[in-house]
Parts: sequence; C-alpha cells; structure tokens
Amino acid sequence: MATGTPPAWSFSLVDCKQLYLIRHGQGHHNTAARDRGRAAYKDPTLLDARLDHVGKEQANALGDHIRMHRIPIQLVVVSPLRRTLETATQAFGTSVPMVAVELVREAHGAHPCDKRSPVSEIRKDFPHVDFSFISTDEDTWHNDDRRETIREVAERGHAFLRFIRSRPERNIAVVSHGVFLETLVGGLVLGVVDPRVSAERFRNCEMRAIVVGGWTIPASSHAAAGAGSGSSASIVPRKKHSVASEQRAIKDEAAPPTRKDTPAAAAAAAGTDAARPVIAVPSTDGPSA
Repeated sequence: MATGTPPAWSFSLVDCKQLYLIRHGQGHHNTAARDRGRAAYKDPTLLDARLDHVGKEQANALGDHIRMHRIPIQLVVVSPLRRTLETATQAFGTSVPMVAVELVREAHGAHPCDKRSPVSEIRKDFPHVDFSFISTDEDTWHNDDRRETIREVAERGHAFLRFIRSRPERNIAVVSHGVFLETLVGGLVLGVVDPRVSAERFRNCEMRAIVVGGWTIPASSHAAAGAGSGSSASIVPRKKHSVASEQRAIKDEAAPPTRKDTPAAAAAAAGTDAARPVIAVPSTDGPSA
C-alpha cells in the first residue's frame, strides 16, 4: 500500500445511487418541429405540450420494459411539465412515489411548449404526484424573450444532484427532457465519458441507467462521521473534467439577473457546498429501453 499524505477527498460506496434517466415520450411539439421546423417551438398553441399518440405508446412500452426486467424503482423524480408527468404516469402507474421537481425541467424560456402550467391545474390531472417542492403556482421561471443558457441548465444539474444525495432512496427514475439530461451527463456536470451514456442525444422515451456516487466531502469530515465504523472507504482525488467544448458553446451567452424566483436562485438554495459525485458510470442493472 502506498504511503504518504492521502488526497484531501474521500468517498464511501454507501452513498451511491442508481439513476434511471428517461426522456419523455414524443410530444405534439416534437411532431410539429419535425414537420414545420424549429419555428414550431414558438407556436403558442403548444403551451406545455402534451404527449401525442405515439408518445403514449412509447410510455406504455417503457412501462412494460421496466416490469419485464423487474427494475426496482423506489422513487420517480419528474419534471412538472405535462409531457413528463404523462410519461411517468403511464410508465410507472400510481403505486410508485412520484415527486415533481422544477430542477429537472427542460431548458426554458422563449418556447411556449416548455412553459409550465399552473400547479393548481396540473394537480387535478395528476393527484398521485407530490408537488410540494414547487414553490409557486404560476411558472415564474419562464421568460418569453430569453432562453435559458447551457451553463444555467448545468447549475440546475448540480443542484439536482444535491437533491438526489439528500434522498434516502437508492434506485431513482428521473423523467425529464433532452437538453437537461444531456447537460447532466455532459462535461459541465457529471462528465460521463462512456459513449453508451453521453455520445448521442436521448431519444423519446429512451432510458439510460447510471450509478452515481463517490460524493466528495472533506476527508476530515468523512472521518468525523465515522468512516471507520465497519464500512470500507477508498481515497480518490477529485475527478477532473474537460469542459472546453461546453465553454466554447456558451462563451457568448450573457448571465441572467439573479432573482428569488429564478432557476439560479433555486440552485443556490439547494445548497452551495462542494459536495458532488466523482463516479458516474453506466449501470448493468437492466438494459436500456
């Protein structure tokens, strides 16, 4: 065994979480954009777009896949947009605890399809979903004139990981959106290098399973918390990520003003500690849908 001063960060496998990352099924806005181009995203009739008939079939097929492989989901974290709520409900039914969390929304602003409906309305259609983590009835995050930047989505990604770490469940499904999920596994957040997870865009209703863990905390705090009391721990350096491509993509984007009801403020409220996972690897527990 090597001697000398160990790195300043340590982790315990006890903290590992298995995440099943799921993009929503095909929505009316996806079909409109395919038929009419990206200008369709500006269509006000597609406000908080729902699943179309293909998307509903995709969600049902995903549910069949999960049951066939007996994937042990303990919690579903779902974006509060209608297409994700519909996907989660059709795939998992109403027996699995389901919580709506703004942090896993799609990049928002400028596109009516990504604007959330009032909670007072969607709660009627999804009474089995816990909406207590959403602080406002109306969508105060959406800006008709400004689209959220990738760096801002990444800030939400880090806040989401802190939320996940705080949960007692170990096997968690996350029903979200393409831009959020791709940013989460990308270099600005998790930095997953395995092409099975990060090389291609998420297809509608595709599920990719990963294990995240190795939450970095100061080694002194780890010892104080009783790391030596029966559980093994490894000493690892903080993982370094290459973010050159993401930096090039966002270098010309301006930072938004900070307000209490913005995603940046929500991310800050979720915690500002340095804890983050240093492990993000594909899971072998059940094939992808």
